[in-house]
Amino acid sequence: MALAGNNEGVSNMTDTENFTADRKHTLTKASEALKLAVFDAFSKAGITFVTVFLKAEKGRGHVEEIKLYKGDEIEEMPDATIIEQLQTLETLCFDCLWQAQGGWENAGGAEGDFMFHVPQRRIEIGFYARFTDPNHPHTF
Repeated sequence: MALAGNNEGVSNMTDTENFTADRKHTLTKASEALKLAVFDAFSKAGITFVTVFLKAEKGRGHVEEIKLYKGDEIEEMPDATIIEQLQTLETLCFDCLWQAQGGWENAGGAEGDFMFHVPQRRIEIGFYARFTDPNHPHTF
């Protein structure tokens, strides 16, 4: 029998906030490891810049296009090391997007470009959220 004022076993908002903070911390650590692996592979292959175009809606997301550059030239046939990293690259993009814009996959969805600056080991996101504004009838 619980005593008045005893909150043991009662979930509250703090538990949710702690879970979210713990998840974000874990995801950040995992993303850092992925980022290191991806940038190391790109550097080794001489890739200097990567663009990834991502599209998401209705709870799902996917990569539409990946372009790899060596200097100003697009790399048409990446070597096997880079091909192996493409799945890791996709995971890293979704991780970064979740950290920057949670809920990106909901409602009308989103799309955006990821720009990987390999020499600087920096990732930039150009993010475009879509939303649905329900049509409310008006009578005059």
